[in-house]
Amino acid sequence: MRPLILGIGLILILVAATRLPADEAAPGLPKDGTWVRYFGTMRREGTTDETALKRTYSLVGTKTENGQVCRWVEMKDVHQVNHKEEPNIFKFLIPEKDLLENKKPLESLVRAWGKFNDGDVQELKFNSPDGLPGDPHSRFGWHLVIFPGPRQQAETLKESRVVDYQHGRLEIPDARLGRYRAMRRARGANFNFTLSMDSTYWCHSDVPLGVAAWKSRLELRQDDMVRPSTQFEFVLEDFGTNAKSALPDHD
Repeated sequence: MRPLILGIGLILILVAATRLPADEAAPGLPKDGTWVRYFGTMRREGTTDETALKRTYSLVGTKTENGQVCRWVEMKDVHQVNHKEEPNIFKFLIPEKDLLENKKPLESLVRAWGKFNDGDVQELKFNSPDGLPGDPHSRFGWHLVIFPGPRQQAETLKESRVVDYQHGRLEIPDARLGRYRAMRRARGANFNFTLSMDSTYWCHSDVPLGVAAWKSRLELRQDDMVRPSTQFEFVLEDFGTNAKSALPDHD
């Protein structure tokens, strides 16, 4: 299985009788078909080269499994490599309650699929000889930090931002600071990897999932040795309600 390089839909805000503050989202996830797309960049510490990508989060289905209502969350990253688009697609079935309330929603992952560039669709397996080392949270949890569950303990920052996107402008007076932490054992080696990521979010209730922009710094430690960090920044590009699964035969 090709290793993951980059891997994260979403809260469509319901208008209530009294308007919510701009950075608060109404409870619940939006209906299936909702999607939100971001333009992103990533840069490895110590270099000046940036990699650009587009990331789309979509809600593409609802299933009841083990007595729980679950949602299919699809994440698509598109990179430009040698002037050619290379998409990576991930599809996760996650209990809706965990997406809303659990700081680590992938701890409750039911199943997942992945498709790398033009390769075949593969079931994503974890902590197994023929799968990915580590659990779902340590492998993919940092891609889902903009969901309500992981964001619920974020701190308020006095840092305003204006976000321009295809259909308007959002003026956001404050930011939120969230933290992601995970650990996994290296396969076939006697050491651990620790992942730490601090993220600053600018939230607005007009945007599905509630997040208009965010920036993150991901640090990877091999026991006590710190590896070069990676910095990410994502800004809203567009959103809508007509999403279809890119992996429709894998449910």
